[in-house]
Amino acid sequence: MLLKLEGIRKCFPGVVALDQVDFDLRAGEIHALVGENGAGKSTLMKLLSGVHPFGSYEGRIVKEGKELRFRSLKDAGQAGIAIVHQELALIQDLSVLDNLFLGAESSRTLGFLDRNTQRSRAHALFAELGITLPLDGKVRELSIGKQQRLEIARALLGQPQVLILDEPTSALPEDEAAQLLEWIRELAGRGTACVYISHRMEEVFSLADRITVLRDGRSVWTRDRDQVKPDAVIAAMVDRPPSDLYGHTPCRPGKVALAVRDLRVLKHGHPILQVPELTVHTGEIVGLAGLMGAGRSCLLQVLAGAATSGSVVQGEWHSGDGQWRSLPSSPAEAGKAGLFLIPEDRKQQALFLEESIASNIGWASLKRFRTPLGLDGAAVMQEAETQMKEFRVKAPNADVNVNTLSGGNQQKVLMGRAAMVAPKILLLDEPTRGIDVGAKNEIYRRMEAWTLEGWSILWASSELQELLGLSDRLIVLSQGNAVASFHQRPFDDQAVMAASTQEPTPL
Repeated sequence: MLLKLEGIRKCFPGVVALDQVDFDLRAGEIHALVGENGAGKSTLMKLLSGVHPFGSYEGRIVKEGKELRFRSLKDAGQAGIAIVHQELALIQDLSVLDNLFLGAESSRTLGFLDRNTQRSRAHALFAELGITLPLDGKVRELSIGKQQRLEIARALLGQPQVLILDEPTSALPEDEAAQLLEWIRELAGRGTACVYISHRMEEVFSLADRITVLRDGRSVWTRDRDQVKPDAVIAAMVDRPPSDLYGHTPCRPGKVALAVRDLRVLKHGHPILQVPELTVHTGEIVGLAGLMGAGRSCLLQVLAGAATSGSVVQGEWHSGDGQWRSLPSSPAEAGKAGLFLIPEDRKQQALFLEESIASNIGWASLKRFRTPLGLDGAAVMQEAETQMKEFRVKAPNADVNVNTLSGGNQQKVLMGRAAMVAPKILLLDEPTRGIDVGAKNEIYRRMEAWTLEGWSILWASSELQELLGLSDRLIVLSQGNAVASFHQRPFDDQAVMAASTQEPTPL
């Protein structure tokens, strides 16, 4: 056995995150760690990688018969353990090369950086991984998928014996995800042990040698992949038999809630998005399908009045009144018309990480709580506590900082924010990215309930099956163009995928 975690117990204020957890890892194996958000997966791996130092937990980490006591990430790295977190930890204004070697710089005499050596090592590593990234380009200029690959490359510089991957494909399109999975197999074949955290059962069962399930901070079981089926894993994660995940009842569309025509977005004089026509009706869920970079996020941002810097937006719209006008120029203008966006990158674009759950949930609805004497903080807190219970946010109270929550619970906080706003049209960009099956089901049920209350939802997801299962209509984007639409359930997944990959012939 290469490595063992024995009797691990980790507590945060008011919460027992891990309770007597055991986990082991063999050389050259891929060991999947699965569980709902808040089950303790990321906490366990942060502990193993030195993020949570020795002394902040109970239990032992033993590698090749020797107990390890890490004080930092650097200690873990020196012991041959590296981690790639789900949330990106890159410095956006530094170059790809600088981010790759951050904390591991090559230097010459007198302390000057050895850029030639760094470039040589970077080219060799990228060639091994089969990726192409501009070494001198700023990280902020990369897509999320390319930033994810840069994170993985950085973790491999030290040639670790143990590589921890926390949702590594959550931001990748299917073809790039498949390439990454194949590379992980090759890496394990060369003797590197991999801990693989994922909510995607198809990845777990195509990749893992063994599977360990965590639930509520405890180990449920560890089994060889060939001994279990996906339904048994899901049942162990949520402590109940899996049921129909979507269970969507098609709506009877009401009046037009949102209409757009002749939408074009230009950047540096070139069109990056072209949608001749788009309509969403009251009570309807309309899905946006397409590969990464197809323009789904751009479309949602434009409708929310949050077009990217340097973009020129053309076109007209109305929100059900039939009066055509220019598209919203700001989120405030979109909000007045009843549109509200939950963006894809929750940490960078939506959350105030150093603020409380209550502040984050109530941020977009503060006008409701203003009194002649100022903000009624008690009322905000009470409403936030209500939304926490509604969405089952795992935290002791609404005064807890949102940056202490798991990714799934952070996403629930944003859903609670939307519930307080109660918009006419909710725009959702990858709402289930990095979310476990139980939390996904809660979000699906909430989307259904909101449409029954008269909301309209326009949403994008990279998980085709959930788009097919939960949408009333589909619009397919390819290379910035709306290329197809599907109006009849059940949708043909092969036809949708074919449309997503075709050369654009705009509608």
